[in-house]
Amino acid sequence: MAATIPASASLSVGRSTSNPASSSSCPCPATALPRTFFLGFARFPAAVAKPSLGVASLPSRRCLRAHSQQQEQQQRLAVVPREQRWMFEESEINGPVNAEKVAVSGKKRTQKLYRRHSGRPGGMKVETFDQLQQRIPERIIEHAVRGMLPKGRLGRTLFTHLKDCLQQRSFSCVPCDAWQRHETSFLLHSLRHSSIFIFLLLLHHDHLPLQPYSPNMDSVKDMQQLTREEDENACTYAMQLVIGAALPMTLKAAIELDLLEIVAGAGPGAKLSPDDLVARLPTQNPHAAEMVDRILRLLAAYSIVSCSVETGEDGRPSRRYSPAPVCRYLTKNEDGVSLAAVNLMVQDKATMESWYHLKDAVLEGGIPFHKAYGVTAFEYHGGDARLNQVFNECMRNHSTIFTKKVLDVYRGFDDVKVLVDVGGGTGGTLRMITSRHPHIKGVNLDLPHVISEATPCPGVEHVSGDMFESVPSGGDAIFLKWILHDWSDEQCVKILRNCWKALPENGKVIVVECVLPTAPEPTPEIQSACQADLMMLACCPGGKERNQPEYQALANEAGFSGFKLMHVYSIIWVMELTK
Repeated sequence: MAATIPASASLSVGRSTSNPASSSSCPCPATALPRTFFLGFARFPAAVAKPSLGVASLPSRRCLRAHSQQQEQQQRLAVVPREQRWMFEESEINGPVNAEKVAVSGKKRTQKLYRRHSGRPGGMKVETFDQLQQRIPERIIEHAVRGMLPKGRLGRTLFTHLKDCLQQRSFSCVPCDAWQRHETSFLLHSLRHSSIFIFLLLLHHDHLPLQPYSPNMDSVKDMQQLTREEDENACTYAMQLVIGAALPMTLKAAIELDLLEIVAGAGPGAKLSPDDLVARLPTQNPHAAEMVDRILRLLAAYSIVSCSVETGEDGRPSRRYSPAPVCRYLTKNEDGVSLAAVNLMVQDKATMESWYHLKDAVLEGGIPFHKAYGVTAFEYHGGDARLNQVFNECMRNHSTIFTKKVLDVYRGFDDVKVLVDVGGGTGGTLRMITSRHPHIKGVNLDLPHVISEATPCPGVEHVSGDMFESVPSGGDAIFLKWILHDWSDEQCVKILRNCWKALPENGKVIVVECVLPTAPEPTPEIQSACQADLMMLACCPGGKERNQPEYQALANEAGFSGFKLMHVYSIIWVMELTK
């Protein structure tokens, strides 16, 4: 497209071709331009000169009126810098119309809206490139493309490509294949509206990035009109959000009832009816099958299980359920663990209570969990044996799954002789590491009430202690897995400094955490990481997920000079800190 539409093109009076029919029918010194490179047909005076009043050359009334209109248009276009004239249609007698307004839903209506909000007569406005690129929201571009591109194969091709560019935020793309497959003359004939060329050219040029922008003006609400489909989708999504608590709580009930384990354990290709499932539950409830069916129907709507509909002997349809791919992480694997334990911890009644204090924590300060119970989450676990067991089981399952992913990719344990796992829980992580690397001697450090639940493991020494006081020395590597996100920056620096003191000169700290991007994107990975960040906000004193610069700043403040970052799997990253 760069070769087809040069950015320097402009409306030039000097560019013209002779038109015998036009010149013979009217003595006015106007030349009918051919179709310009960007725009539709138009007539421009070859020179702005006062017509002769001689009888022999007296123009007709029609010619005088046309000439007057042409002069008026010439004067109005004269205020537009030459390099910006390609934005406007040559046929606009009343002067250049704001391209942003034309793009919304019709010139007359948008001029009226613009006049009402800005007071500018007729809604006429000339904008620079910078103003234009700031004031055109993404949605308006999509509307303009949807409403103004021609129908047929070419229109569908361009619209699909530009819509993909919008969704991917790839504003410098251009449908090159579409340009190459169609003749330029046909394309120009189809796309003769200047507004379309504004969007195509802005999408093409890297130096004109379109930034989403919401100006401080009431008219932005009128500008960003939604189509019926978009409005309906937005409303449906809003409903999904406001009743979203049903999904995790329903999943919790399904896990506690072992429904997913029953479905997954039925064997390959097996499809179970609600009656089949209820037959394996310890219940005499006559309505249990209906309730189980409704539970699994919701899970099927979120692709947690698969659902097929069959017609029974009585002619009535019935649903049958089988495991979906995600079930492999919600049912016990070959190691006997699953992420179902994380759901049971996160949705536990004691944990959920903290969310009811999030608003008060924002307004008054403090930690939601502390507002609910008067102590921190870790202090509460120490005094509640049931919740402590739920938490330890959550960490054991979570650690087993993701430590296995780390060990499959990360090679930093190969040269480690003694590994100290700070906050290692009951020792499950060290057990996996030493099993994969038998040459490593493990030291597991955690609080006394956690170590009391730990089981003996060959090659692993369990040590009670407080990482804020000191970290056991003697190791050439220290392991911190999902520890730093529990604490504030000041506390993280204290932990890392204790690690720095315990390490030899050639030692290193291996940190496993989520790493957030600066700008959130609507991807499952980022959504999961942001949800984890809010969990830290609700339960931990100063805890939060961080981005790379924040982790690097903590390491530098603690005395470490080396920092390496590696993506492992899903939301899991590994960082190496060296002296």
